[in-house]
Amino acid sequence: MSKIKQMSQGGLLLFAAGLLLWGGCTFIPVELDGLGCDVVTLTPVPDRYGFAIQEEDLFFTGTIIKSDLNSQNWQLDGEFNFPTKGYSVLEPKVEVLRTWPQQVNITLLVRSPKLLSCVCSSDMKVPVSVKIKAATNAEFTMEICSLPESRCGWYE
Repeated sequence: MSKIKQMSQGGLLLFAAGLLLWGGCTFIPVELDGLGCDVVTLTPVPDRYGFAIQEEDLFFTGTIIKSDLNSQNWQLDGEFNFPTKGYSVLEPKVEVLRTWPQQVNITLLVRSPKLLSCVCSSDMKVPVSVKIKAATNAEFTMEICSLPESRCGWYE
């Protein structure tokens, strides 16, 4: 094979690889509302004023507890126990609606490891904690959302 033909094939291969890399970093806006979200079951705790959360499919366990019945301070404490490394949990989003009774919506945002990445198979524990100000009779809903992997440095 001649040198010119080898160089043209190599150049074509590099050009195709460049197009694939450029295409992988193309900005594609995504609407994240309701994307990959699972509603969590909140079970009343018999001994205390609050709820227990046990979601094995979503790797999460925790509690939403009110330590003093006369205050408006609630505390969400929990932990994700992921099967591999590479997961990340963003800051919890808490929305307290001004309704009667008050409605509190809690959203936990989870990013899974990037596609085609090498991850170690080990327990990865990520704690979650947030203070919430809400009425004693507030109604809580909680969801855990899986966000798509970030592409080329793009974050919400």
